[in-house]
Amino acid sequence: MTEDHPEKGTRDNPLTQRDVLEAIENNGGKAEGLDLSGKWFEDHIDLSDRDLSGINLNNAHLFRANFNGSTLDGAEFHGARLGHAAFNPLNDKPVSLSGARFGGAHLGNAEFQHARRVGARFRRPPGYLGET
Repeated sequence: MTEDHPEKGTRDNPLTQRDVLEAIENNGGKAEGLDLSGKWFEDHIDLSDRDLSGINLNNAHLFRANFNGSTLDGAEFHGARLGHAAFNPLNDKPVSLSGARFGGAHLGNAEFQHARRVGARFRRPPGYLGET
C-alpha cells in the first residue's frame, strides 16, 4: 500500500463496520470462511445483529466491539483481544456462540449476558502457540 492509502486493518488504519460488511459481501454474502485474523478494528465497532458464523478473527483487535444479538456459530477468536466487548441480547435476541472458539482470547470485562454458548470453547487448543 502507498502512504496515501495505508493498508486496512492495521493499528493506524483499523477496519470499520463498512469494511467488514464489504468483506462479507465480497465473500459471497456470508462470513463463513472470511479470514480477518490479526486485523485491527475501530474501537466500539458495531457488529450487532449480524450473522458472522464461521468468521476467522484469530488474534484480531476488537476493543469494545459490539456483537449484541449476532450469530457467531463456529467463529474463531483464538488469541483475539476482546476487552470490554459485548455479547449480549439485542431486542430479546441472544447472541449465539455455538461451537465458537475463544482459546487464548483476552476477554477482560467482556460481557456474555444470556449468550447461547453450547459447544463454545474457551480453552487453548493443544499445540496453540498464540500470537507470533
